[in-house]
Amino acid sequence: MDDFFDRLHNAQFELISEFDRVCRKYDIRYTMAYGTLLGAVRHKDFIPWDDDMDVYLSYGQIKKLIAHKDAFSEGFRLIIPEDYGDRYCDFVPRLVYLDSRVRPADDPRQNYYLGLRNHLQVDIFCLSPMPEGIPGKAHCAYLMFLYSMANAFRWPGERLRENYSFTEKLISLITQPAGSLLGIDRIRRLLRKEHERLSGIRSDKAVVTNNARKYFSQAFPRSAFGKRSEIPMHGKMFFAPADPDPVLSVLYGDYMKLPPEEERTSCSVDPEAFWVHMKDTEDLQDGK
Repeated sequence: MDDFFDRLHNAQFELISEFDRVCRKYDIRYTMAYGTLLGAVRHKDFIPWDDDMDVYLSYGQIKKLIAHKDAFSEGFRLIIPEDYGDRYCDFVPRLVYLDSRVRPADDPRQNYYLGLRNHLQVDIFCLSPMPEGIPGKAHCAYLMFLYSMANAFRWPGERLRENYSFTEKLISLITQPAGSLLGIDRIRRLLRKEHERLSGIRSDKAVVTNNARKYFSQAFPRSAFGKRSEIPMHGKMFFAPADPDPVLSVLYGDYMKLPPEEERTSCSVDPEAFWVHMKDTEDLQDGK
């Protein structure tokens, strides 16, 4: 497994370095997010057992990034939700390493998503201001309604998940037929309009608004993202909140404490299926 993570993290470093290069060139403001930020702060590297990468951008910065999607070097591609056509995975843009594979080539879920999810990727989470009280709850409820309708276009095995409560399953039986009638393109347009509305809100807190509802409860102080710093990860400087503490405390509590060994797991990449062809190297597969 050590060899697997060495190969994985070297390829991920190349991927996030390309993301950083384009962002610096076009003055696109990002910060590392989730385990990527935690790894940089706690390990000054990737978390040794982590297998994915995440960044935060505001909606305005995501639009700016998409406007420059052709600026990425050969072998990299910025995937946006519209690239899935009439299928819905989520509303998260991703920079992917095209010469890589993270799941078996015949995985039906990956094939349903046109193979676009079967690469190493940097997930790009949209950080939006969110008002307090009833207005904030109304915005979150509307976003959840849009997500629930969009689930009609998910891979069939994910449309009604096992961990859904009875109420969530009942709601899905109503919203998913409504989503089928509305169409995924119209749902995407409604989500873009909602993000435009949220972008104009004055609020002291921010939440991730382009993914699952669980992120709505992770409210960060917007002041944490007002200024940025550069901190080392894997021997290179990347952008982070000037003070990462309030962000990481919301996400992980006592984040400098290592989790128990049995919890040091990852699930995004299948080690048996993992393959990557890195620049100026031979194919790297199964340690070869």
